Amino acid sequence: TPYARASRHLLCFPAKTHHCAVHALDLATFTDELVSSCLNSIEAKSSIATRNQRLSPIRTFFAYLARRDPRMLEAADHITQIKNKSCYYLPYQN
Repeated sequence: TPYARASRHLLCFPAKTHHCAVHALDLATFTDELVSSCLNSIEAKSSIATRNQRLSPIRTFFAYLARRDPRMLEAADHITQIKNKSCYYLPYQN
């Protein structure tokens, strides 16, 4: 599912960049800069549309975290304000 893919990428990306196991990550690792880098990585491998699709469940997850753990309020606020990128499709031409 899209939520599973977004979650997997969001967890594996910092583990790879910080050279640690996923279970060793701390909530403090997840900043808006890290999430933006993760989204840029997705966009580079796929497309802007895929990036935007992954952003939606990430926003939902961090909004949930903010309600459950007050320490995440600031990070969640910044992450949920990350904007979608515009993607324009050219009309098909013969």
